[in-house]
Amino acid sequence: MLGFGSRPWTQNCGWIARSTIPYHLYLQGEAKKALEVLRKPSVLVDLQYKFAPDLIALDAYETVESWMASNNLNPRNLYLR
Repeated sequence: MLGFGSRPWTQNCGWIARSTIPYHLYLQGEAKKALEVLRKPSVLVDLQYKFAPDLIALDAYETVESWMASNNLNPRNLYLR
């Protein structure tokens, strides 16, 4: 298996998979499923900020409920563009 250094390729590109799964679910109109993926501890908090405008447009209620349940988000970073 190809890789960078001693890590397999799939481990090096894990951030891509974690980024594209919420985006794919957003495109399918699956806000709840995208929020479930974003809530996982293995997913970077920065992705919640990245997808905030799209998810709030898709399903505002579920998105805000998800944000309120999370204790590691900074509300100042959840601005909508």
